[in-house]
Amino acid sequence: MNKEENKNSIDYIKKYWPISILLIGLIMFSITSIESDKTNKKMKAEYPYIQTEDSLNGQITKIIKQKRGNELKVELKSGVKKSIGWATNEIYNPKELTDFVMINDSIFKPSYSDDFFVYRNGNRYDFLLFNYLNE
Repeated sequence: MNKEENKNSIDYIKKYWPISILLIGLIMFSITSIESDKTNKKMKAEYPYIQTEDSLNGQITKIIKQKRGNELKVELKSGVKKSIGWATNEIYNPKELTDFVMINDSIFKPSYSDDFFVYRNGNRYDFLLFNYLNE
């Protein structure tokens, strides 16, 4: 390769390397987004949202906290898996249900109610799903 061809090759690389990096980044972002969507769909199917008409009663054996939002996924000793929306009670510390519940807590939600109770060490802690208590 002579000097002129070598110079042209270097100029070509200098001119187009930002576009190449941008294209590689875009491809990686797309792949990550697709995988994330697959994971989210799988989790939604595995942990369906608790509905007003649902009742829930049991001891928590597994907790998954979402990175975004105040959503909580729990698995009970009975094998039931549910996603639970946000709830806050200002008199507790921590006040958010997602931060409050722990493995081995027992939980109870009556059918056709937004009441949500956490039982720990013989005490009952009250929450109201999708609401603030004691503001």
